Amino acid sequence: MVLAVFLVIQFFLMLTTMSSASVATSMLTTNQLSLNGDPDNKVKLMWAGAIALISFSVFLTGGGINTIKSLCVVAGLPMMFIYGILVKQLMMELKGKTSSQPKSEASVEAQKLIA
Repeated sequence: MVLAVFLVIQFFLMLTTMSSASVATSMLTTNQLSLNGDPDNKVKLMWAGAIALISFSVFLTGGGINTIKSLCVVAGLPMMFIYGILVKQLMMELKGKTSSQPKSEASVEAQKLIA
């Protein structure tokens, strides 16, 4: 009985974690967000599928903790460069320099509200 409760709790924990990961990743990879800041559902679904495919492939290969560690290193290296670019963009925005990327609808509406 305790094991069944634990498995149900673990299932919902993983479900909400992967859902949040797919939303966050789709927000990072979407150029134009809607006014409420949400990315397109197709993009969220694509990233959720990619995360599920990677998890399922690790499960099918019978990889243990060492496989997961290696996968984290391989996936983390490219993300390090992406976050470096994001930090550079943030510094440019904070210093008042404009970026070459067009403004999104949400940022235009926010500037109208501030002014």
